[in-house]
Amino acid sequence: MSFTFDAERLEKVLADFYRATGAPMDLLKPDVTSVYVPLLGTKKYCDVIRDTRVGRQRCGADNLYLVEQCNKTKDAAVQVCHAKVVHLMVPVLSGDEIVAYLAIGRFRTADSFPKDNNPLADLPLDEEEMCLAWDELTHIDDMPLDSIISLAKIVASYLVSEKIIKTVSNENLERVEEFIDEHLSEDLSIERISRETNISKSVLYRNFSSHLGITVSEYINLKRVEVSVGLLIKTDLSIDEIAHRAGFSSSAYYVSVFKRCKGMTPLQFRKKKFLRVNKCDSSL
Repeated sequence: MSFTFDAERLEKVLADFYRATGAPMDLLKPDVTSVYVPLLGTKKYCDVIRDTRVGRQRCGADNLYLVEQCNKTKDAAVQVCHAKVVHLMVPVLSGDEIVAYLAIGRFRTADSFPKDNNPLADLPLDEEEMCLAWDELTHIDDMPLDSIISLAKIVASYLVSEKIIKTVSNENLERVEEFIDEHLSEDLSIERISRETNISKSVLYRNFSSHLGITVSEYINLKRVEVSVGLLIKTDLSIDEIAHRAGFSSSAYYVSVFKRCKGMTPLQFRKKKFLRVNKCDSSL
């Protein structure tokens, strides 16, 4: 079973959770890939680690461990990761089936970065930079974990009950979504999708309309916009390069679609994120 989500409503829920708790929250697929990058609460410490190949592998292994614990109990799981940061994970249930996960956290476990027992010593990272990034993290002692977990479970139920997350169990649709995800940066005409998935264009149109309430083209654009959000936040790539990597035919079309989805241009979105990070830095 896969799912789709209302990006605008999801963004508001996750932003409200962050404002209420100070804890950033991500939405993950069952395969532990992120489907939504929140504008609020992203932390440089984890982002820099994930930018290295080994760090990315270790973060993935940590997430898989949390997923395994959630799958065993169908309840929340807590872990101190390889980088000495506390993470929480809460399953999103549709009936008795886990359809997604809410990943919460990035809380430091000590007042200062553990230089004497540096968990990142084998990674190509600047220690002083990581010390500063560590200080940006909220200390675990300042977070009421039980309350945060309880609120996260309420959020998980709310996402399903209010249909912000919608489960999809259509095999044809799942096959098309998988094909689109794998070829998102390429030209994706309806003709090509129909030919390579062996599903007629009329069935494609009908499935997307009845199950997702949008057209195939709208779905592709939404997926490409979410890919571009990650690049806007985590890289210094130009708008032209981001448009190309996300699969848009031109930067002008990308800007137009992004503004329609997010209510602002990509540059305005990046500037808003930058200002929020600086505001957070100045308050430390």
